[in-house]
Amino acid sequence: MLKNYLVTALRNILRHKGFSIINIAGLAIALTVCIIILLSSIYELTYDSYLPNYERIYRVNTEFHLSAETERYQSSPEPTGPTLKELFPEITHNCHFYGSTGLMKYEDKTFMEYNLVFTDPDFLKMFSIEAIHGDINTMLDDPYAIVLTESMAKKYFGETDPVGEVIRRNDIRDYTVTGVIRDFPKNASYEFDFLMSVNLFQELNLGFVGNWGNISGQTMIMTAPDVDIDALGEKIWSVPKELNPDQDVCNLWLQPLSKIHLYDLDGGGAIQFIYIFLVVGLIVLIIASINFMNLSTARSSLRAKEVGIRKVMGAQRRELVRQFYCESLLLAAIAMLLAIFSARLIIASADRFAVINEAINQLWDMNFTLLLTGITLFTGLFAGSYPAFVLSGFKPITILKGAFSKGRTGKIFRSILVVIQFSLSIALMISTLIVFKQMNFMKEKDLGFNKDNLLYLPIKGELNDKFAEFKEELLQISGIENVTRCSSSLSNIGFVASDLDWEGRSEEDNPIFSFECVDYGYFATCQMEFVAGRGYSEKFANDTENYILNETAIKRIDYTNDNAVGRMFDMWGRRGKIIGVVKDFNFQHQSMEIDPLILTDIPDYFNYILIRADEGTKHELTGAIKEKWEAYVSQFPFDYNFMDEDFEKLYKFEDDMGYLFKVFTALAVFISCLGLFGLATYVVERRTREIGIRKVLGASVSGLIRLLISDFTKWVIISNIIAMPLAWFAMHKWLENYASKTDVSWTIYAGAGISALMIAFITVFFHTYHAASANPVNSIKYE
Repeated sequence: MLKNYLVTALRNILRHKGFSIINIAGLAIALTVCIIILLSSIYELTYDSYLPNYERIYRVNTEFHLSAETERYQSSPEPTGPTLKELFPEITHNCHFYGSTGLMKYEDKTFMEYNLVFTDPDFLKMFSIEAIHGDINTMLDDPYAIVLTESMAKKYFGETDPVGEVIRRNDIRDYTVTGVIRDFPKNASYEFDFLMSVNLFQELNLGFVGNWGNISGQTMIMTAPDVDIDALGEKIWSVPKELNPDQDVCNLWLQPLSKIHLYDLDGGGAIQFIYIFLVVGLIVLIIASINFMNLSTARSSLRAKEVGIRKVMGAQRRELVRQFYCESLLLAAIAMLLAIFSARLIIASADRFAVINEAINQLWDMNFTLLLTGITLFTGLFAGSYPAFVLSGFKPITILKGAFSKGRTGKIFRSILVVIQFSLSIALMISTLIVFKQMNFMKEKDLGFNKDNLLYLPIKGELNDKFAEFKEELLQISGIENVTRCSSSLSNIGFVASDLDWEGRSEEDNPIFSFECVDYGYFATCQMEFVAGRGYSEKFANDTENYILNETAIKRIDYTNDNAVGRMFDMWGRRGKIIGVVKDFNFQHQSMEIDPLILTDIPDYFNYILIRADEGTKHELTGAIKEKWEAYVSQFPFDYNFMDEDFEKLYKFEDDMGYLFKVFTALAVFISCLGLFGLATYVVERRTREIGIRKVLGASVSGLIRLLISDFTKWVIISNIIAMPLAWFAMHKWLENYASKTDVSWTIYAGAGISALMIAFITVFFHTYHAASANPVNSIKYE
C-alpha cells in the first residue's frame, strides 16, 4: 500500500512540474533558513554544555546598593570562593581567576600572549580539564607553575613533551611548565591559552589577597547534586557584610554558567536575538507551508475528478487522506534533502558562519537529525492538511456529473492564506528596516569624541617612565597631531570608584562612578568638548591633583555645569577641585546609559598611549611608529589598535544579526512571491475564456490587467493593515533594550507597505499582461 502511495505521489509531482517546483523551492529555501538558524541557535545556547557538571557551576557576581543606584559586576573579592566553601557544605569546589597578558619567551621564540589566566587548582576539576602531559591534580600547586593548552605547547615546543621546561614572562620571572591540557571547544565562555597559579599572589603578598574591599577577578563555585540553589543564593547574599560590618562591601548573587554567554547582568543581552531568529525561522517555515496549502486549494478542481473516480472505485476517505499526506511528506522530504545540502554549503563558505562551521560536526548528531526529521514531518503534515481533509471530502456524484464548483469557500480560504503570508512578510520587512536604522544610528551617532584617525598602543616595559621622550619623538613624525596617555581604551572604560565626597553630599549618598586616568593633551587628542571649565594644563602647578567630570556625573551630584567648576571633589581621600565639565561621550555599548565619569591623573594607572593622526594617514604612520617603539622597548612586539575598529567590534554581533535578519527577510518575501506567482498562474489559466470574451466585448488590455491584479492588490493592502501594528509592537519592545535609540517615522511603515505592493504587482504582472494581450479567439477556444 505504501509503495502505491509513493508511486502515485511521484506521478502527481512529475505531472504538475511547475507547481511542484514552486512548492519544493519554497520549502527548501524555508528549511535552509531553519537549519541555519537552528544550528546557530543551538551553538549559542549550548555554550559550556560539554562540561559534565556545567549545570552545577555558578559564577559569584557582586551587587552594590549605594544611595539610589544598584550596580552589578562580574568580578568579586578574592576571598569569596574559599569563604563560601568553608561556610556552606553545599559548595564542593571553588576557584578565583584573573585574566592577564604577557610577553612569553622560550629560547628564541617570543610572543605577546593575551589569554593568560591565574587561577586555583580547583579550576582544573570544575571544568573537567583533560591532561595530555603532567599530573592534573598537582599541576597548579607551585606558585611558579604554568600550564599550556595543546595548541600553545605545539607553538612553543612542537611535538615534544614540554613538562619541566622554563618559560620567561615579561622578561621578569621564570615559570616551569607543569602540564599540557586539551584545548577548550570554541563554544566555551572562557578562553585561555595559559594557566598560572594564584598561589603566586600570596607569595608576592599582593594587597588584594584576603581583601573584601577589592573587587577583582571572577569567582566560580560548583555545588553538590540536587542543591536548592535559590536557598543557597539567599544564604550567600549578605556574607561580605556579615564578615565586614564596618565596611561598605558588596552583596553576592549566583549566575548559572549556562546563563553567562548570552545574558547581561541586568537582564536582556544577546539571548533576545536568538529568540528573534527562532521566531523568524518559524515565520519563514509557515510562509512556505502556506504556499503549499494555497497552491493545493487552487489546484483542487484539477484533483477533483481523481478523487471522484477513486471513491467510485471503492477508495475510502482515510485512504485518500493518506495519499495526500504521502504527497506532501514526499515534497517536504525532497525539500529537506535540498535544504541540508544548501545549509552545509552556505555555512562552509560564508565567513559569518566560520565558528559554527568548525563546530558543525558536534552539532550534527543523532538528536539534531531527529529534530530535522520532526520538522520535515511537521511541515509535510501542516502543509498537506488542507488537501488531505478537504479534497478527500469531495462528493463523487457531484464531481463526475461536472457540477463541482469550489464556490466562494476555496477563494476565501486562499485569500486568508495570502493575507497571513504577506502580513508576516511585511512585518519582517518593517522590522528589518527598523533594525538597520537602529544599527546605522548607533554607528553614525556622535559619540562625543572623534574615533577616526585615532590609534593606541599598550604601555610596555619602561615606556611609562620614558613617556616624555617617547612622545617628543612621535610628534616629530609627519602626520601625527597629538600624543597622550590614558588608563583604558575609549570603547571599554571599566574602572569604578566609590567612597566619593563633594561639597553638599549627604552622609547617605554613596554612589559608584566610573573613572579614567588621563594625561595632558587627552581631550585635544580625543577631540572632546568642554561645556564648562578646561582640561589639564602644564601651565598650572599641581593641576593633576584636580578633577574633570562628565555632564552625567555633574547632574548626579546635584551640581550644574555653571556652578561646578572650582568646587571641591574627593576620590579615595585624594582631594582636589573640579576644573572642567566635559561633554558626555559614549564609552560603552549604546544599549547602556552613559555612566557618571571622573577623569583624573594617576600615573600608576596609565596603560595606553593614544595617538591622533592626520586625516587618511593612520595606516601609513604605523611603520614610523614601530621604529620608535623598537628603539625603546624592542623586547616587546609592536602592538597597536585603531579606535574606530574597536567600536566596530563592539557592534559586530548586532551587525551579524542585522545582516542575517536582512537575508532571511528577503527570502521570506521571495517565498511569498513564489506562492503569489504560482497562484497568479492558476488564476489567469482559470479565467482565460473570461478574458477572451471580455476582449471581444471591447475590454482594453489595461482594464483587464487592473481587473486581474485588483484581488492581489486588495490582499496586500489588508496585509499591510494587519502587519503594521504587529511590527510596531515587536520593534517598540526591542528598542527598549537600547538607551540610545533611533526615531521610527511613519515613512518606514509606508515604505515597507508600498514595497510589498510593488513586489506583488511585479510578481503577477507578467501573467496578467500576457493573458490580457493574447488573441481572444485562442482564449475563447481554451479549455
